[in-house]
Amino acid sequence: MSIKVHINDNGLKDMPLRIAKAQHAYGNQAYADMNIYVPKRTGHLRDNSSLNNNYNQANYREPYSKAQYYGFVNGHPVHHYHTPGTSRRWDLRAKANHMDSWEKIIIKAGGFDGLS
Repeated sequence: MSIKVHINDNGLKDMPLRIAKAQHAYGNQAYADMNIYVPKRTGHLRDNSSLNNNYNQANYREPYSKAQYYGFVNGHPVHHYHTPGTSRRWDLRAKANHMDSWEKIIIKAGGFDGLS
């Protein structure tokens, strides 16, 4: 008794390229969506930021960026952010508000919607 198994691997051959495209699209969109939640008084924190080459890490280069991100200045919590809708841990706020659209972007950019 023999069993024939046929595996269609057409979708797997270009998987590294698909993943790279999806990561690029997701990284750019997440960075843009996250930026609206970054505290803004004069705009320097938002303006002096960038994504790394792998599109998986946003870098904020202002000296006070760590204090703004974690919400503590000299050990005391920050209570007032000057721009409405902004706060500490802007990545978590963006994640909560935009995760559904990010998932759709990953699926579309990577071409994962046609895989079965």
